[in-house]
Amino acid sequence: ASTLPREGEVSCVETNASQLMLSEMVSLRRVELDDLLLFFEHQSEPEANAMAAFPARDHDTFMSHWQKILADETVIVRSVLVGDDVGGNIVSWKSNSASVRVLGKCGFAVDLKESDSLCTTSDGVEECVYRLASG
Repeated sequence: ASTLPREGEVSCVETNASQLMLSEMVSLRRVELDDLLLFFEHQSEPEANAMAAFPARDHDTFMSHWQKILADETVIVRSVLVGDDVGGNIVSWKSNSASVRVLGKCGFAVDLKESDSLCTTSDGVEECVYRLASG
C-alpha cells in the first residue's frame, strides 16, 4: 500500500518500466557547491538539452555561469531534493515575468509573499511561494 501525501505536501512520481509509483517527498534547500557537479551532469544529458532548447555548456563555462547566479543576491536558487538525493534545481528572478506567467498558466498561484520568509539570513529578497491550486 502506498502512502499518499497529505494536503499541502508535494510528491514526486517516477516511472519504473510500466509501473507508476509514488516516490519520496520533494523538498528544497539552498544550493551547495557539490550540487553544481550534479547540475553539470544533468545539463549534459541530450534529453535535457532538447527540452531546455539550450546547448550543453562545457565544464568551465557552466561553473562560471553558476558562480554568477549564486553571487547575485536578487536571484533565488534552490536545490530540489527527492528524499535525500539532489534531483535538480529551481532558479527564480523576480523580474522574469515570463516565468510568472508560465506558473499561472500551469495552475500555480502565490501562496505566500514575504521578505526572508524561507531563509535564516536576512538578505532583503522578497520570496514568493507558489502552490498548485487544487481542483
